[in-house]
Amino acid sequence: REQYGKTDFTVENEEQAEVARCFSALFTQAAGFTPCVKVGEKKGKISFLTDDALKSEAYHLEITPRQIIVKASDTKGFFYALQTIRQLLPASIEGTAVVETADWSVPAMTIKDEPRFGYRGLMVDVARFFIPKENLLRIIDCGIKTRRKRSRGNGSGCRLHDFYKG
Repeated sequence: REQYGKTDFTVENEEQAEVARCFSALFTQAAGFTPCVKVGEKKGKISFLTDDALKSEAYHLEITPRQIIVKASDTKGFFYALQTIRQLLPASIEGTAVVETADWSVPAMTIKDEPRFGYRGLMVDVARFFIPKENLLRIIDCGIKTRRKRSRGNGSGCRLHDFYKG
């Protein structure tokens, strides 16, 4: 547990810090520790680096046994990179109870990802299929995890654009 408690994010600016803080909050309930976020420092276990050569929403992840380097050109890219890391973590990251036995490490790998299309959406037909509000919010959360950007109702329906902050 001590090794995980020393996990820290180093980011270049406050926009990146907000994305990192939202992600690190997942660990508070599920893991019993909260990784700290340091703005302006260069070395950390998880480092955000701006790479203007990447397209909007694209990211590069370089995961080694000692460090994770996340490169993106904007906060959307950093957000999506963290969603990928989230999928690599144990499923208990989504829980609300501390799991003492979980291994909070991720496997070493390199991932280069960018959207193939400018629009990725999620459609939920609540007019024909009535579902509780909690279920709808869960569907939206799952859509975000799978990098869906937009959802739109028809006619007078609800319109949700850009679920993520950024």
